[in-house]
Amino acid sequence: MEQGLLDKILDLKKALDNEDIVKKLNDIELKMENDDIVKAHAYRLDCACIQYSDALKIYDIDNPILKTYHDKINQAKIELDGLNIVKQYYESFRQVRKLYDEINSIVFKDLNLSIGKKE
Repeated sequence: MEQGLLDKILDLKKALDNEDIVKKLNDIELKMENDDIVKAHAYRLDCACIQYSDALKIYDIDNPILKTYHDKINQAKIELDGLNIVKQYYESFRQVRKLYDEINSIVFKDLNLSIGKKE
């Protein structure tokens, strides 16, 4: 890759890392990773997913028992998403995602993506 372009990309990364909304997202993520309540809820969700996956190995997809396992996943996800720190994370993530989408639209606006399209 051309050194000048690489330098510009690294400058963009540094600038993004110093953006307040990116810093906020990183801070919230670190808090979530160290929050015992979040860990417990995330573990519960993981266990529910594993149980569902195991049940899929045993039961046909139309078996009503799978709904029970699926409901456990939904309930665990609702409880995890209901935690204040998780809500803050999602809101902060949306802001950062919007910034990244704006950058993508600027950087790639002239790129013609015709991959896989028939001409």
